[in-house]
Amino acid sequence: KLNFTKLMGIEPVNFGSIFLYKNGFRIAPYGDYGVDYFGIDSRHTQKHFGRLGLRDLIGRIEIVGANPNFREISSRDGGLVKNDYYYSMMRCFDRFCLEKLENYVTKINWKIKEDKDYEDTSALENIKSKSQLLTVLADEIEEEGVKLEKIDQEFVNIKKDNLLNDATEKELTRLKLISEKWDNNEFKAEANFTIEEFKKLQEEKKKLEVELQEFEKNKKKLEAELEAERKESLFSKRLAGTNVKEVVNLQHHIDRATDKINSNVTALIDGINRDVSKVSLLKCVEKISIESKKISSIAQFVANANFNVKAQRITKDLNRFIREYIENVHQEYEHLKINKQLLNVTIDTDKKPFIFHFIPLEIIMIIDNLFSNSQKAKSKNVHIALNSITQKSFEFIFADDGKGISNDILPHIYKLGYTTTDGGSGVGLFHVKQLVDKMKAEISVNNMKPIGVEFKIIFFSNET
Repeated sequence: KLNFTKLMGIEPVNFGSIFLYKNGFRIAPYGDYGVDYFGIDSRHTQKHFGRLGLRDLIGRIEIVGANPNFREISSRDGGLVKNDYYYSMMRCFDRFCLEKLENYVTKINWKIKEDKDYEDTSALENIKSKSQLLTVLADEIEEEGVKLEKIDQEFVNIKKDNLLNDATEKELTRLKLISEKWDNNEFKAEANFTIEEFKKLQEEKKKLEVELQEFEKNKKKLEAELEAERKESLFSKRLAGTNVKEVVNLQHHIDRATDKINSNVTALIDGINRDVSKVSLLKCVEKISIESKKISSIAQFVANANFNVKAQRITKDLNRFIREYIENVHQEYEHLKINKQLLNVTIDTDKKPFIFHFIPLEIIMIIDNLFSNSQKAKSKNVHIALNSITQKSFEFIFADDGKGISNDILPHIYKLGYTTTDGGSGVGLFHVKQLVDKMKAEISVNNMKPIGVEFKIIFFSNET
């Protein structure tokens, strides 16, 4: 409307609406402002959705040739004689022009904003618009006996890859109907080609969908395995970032409690050996009990394991448990100085799972006591081997390069209170032996190495 006013110098509403010409000469008053000979505004006021009024339309009807039955009234600006031919023309205009235009406007133009705003048909170059357009055309021609005389081939074309990719059976069915109604061999061939390309594309899509389903299935399987792997990973490294201060703080309290317990154990053993009073001995026991409870409470807050520290027993891969505990606590977290171990630790393992029913803290106590023993023996390096001997047995070998164990003290190393190290309490290996016996495992010592000592613990399957 703005363009019309700019070009014509008059607003559309004042220009007129539907004009009538016969052989190039205008017949008045059709098209004059406010003249509604075709009953357009009357239809519009019936409030049917989508009906257009005189203000919405500009166009013309042309009568070509002699056509003597279309006669003008003799009075000036009287229009045509209203005979059967006149009314036939009116019905033709209503049914085959105005209704078709209203159909397009309501189903496409009003729904696709760009089609209303653009001066060309570029807004229809997407499958949503093409689908709507094909539906409108198909609805017009699907009746028996209706033939399509002419159509712009590019207007209904959906052979482009971007359109065909998003098309459905609905669009192809409409296209086929149009090709059958239009006696145009070139368009038929093009439509058939498009339909075949669509079928090929659908087959490829189905194949890809099957592959995608298989991929998703494998993906879910891998995700499940990774999740299981994550859950099985008994010691997570996630604390290394956000909770290091908390862990260091907990470790500080554990170290202090451990030192007090060791000091009181030493005093208790010394008191027993010297036959001191029962009251004095009980004071040592009381202090040990208090510090032990402190450690027990702290253990409840340990978060760098995916199992419940308070749990009595778990059934897990012992190989993995020992490996991950050492790697993520003693080796990886050197800056935390856990158990004050600053040893260079190496691990060899066949990584074969050995499912074992055990109490986590008992295994940790064995490992910690062995590390503590090595540190007190002035070791610098520790080598650990974790291997399955048979399906029912598993060996844990712990070797260090400390001062070793001489033959004369070898029979006494598991006795409570026996120690040859500075600051030792004689409790560590005693506890190790007790825990090993409790798990019905076997421990042996190789003190014949050129340097250091080697402990070997063999665990036997206890799965129920």
